[in-house]
Amino acid sequence: MQPIYVRSGLSGNLRARGRSGVSAAIARPRLLELVVLDMPLADVYADHWSVTGRDIPGGDTPDEAVYLPAQSAAADQSRLWCARHDINELAIGSLESNPFADATDEFFETFAGLLDASSGGSVRFTRPFAQLDKAAVMRLASPAAGADDVVP
Repeated sequence: MQPIYVRSGLSGNLRARGRSGVSAAIARPRLLELVVLDMPLADVYADHWSVTGRDIPGGDTPDEAVYLPAQSAAADQSRLWCARHDINELAIGSLESNPFADATDEFFETFAGLLDASSGGSVRFTRPFAQLDKAAVMRLASPAAGADDVVP
């Protein structure tokens, strides 16, 4: 399994710390070293809380409070990396409770088609958390599960 982290520079993202951090939290024997891709978004979001770090919505806020328009574009970079490295499946962390248009099955089917056409490859999107809400995923990432390196 190949973990990929897209470092956007936005507040609230995971800290990429290689096998000792994010990869260790997943704890799978066949887990490869974490690949970190850079996709800085500060110039796009400018004075938004995700850049400034001010007034960051808490974990108990509605999903609408943490919406970042077009953040799923990070999947484009990840997917291209996968295609270039002969990886045919990319898991995306969208949740059941995600109310946004860019987290639906329809979106990912259309997005995948566009990316296939532009890259000449074929990488299938999967959504392993699509049946889980935020609280369920947070339980999976509890300190007991080894996720000490997850920044809220």
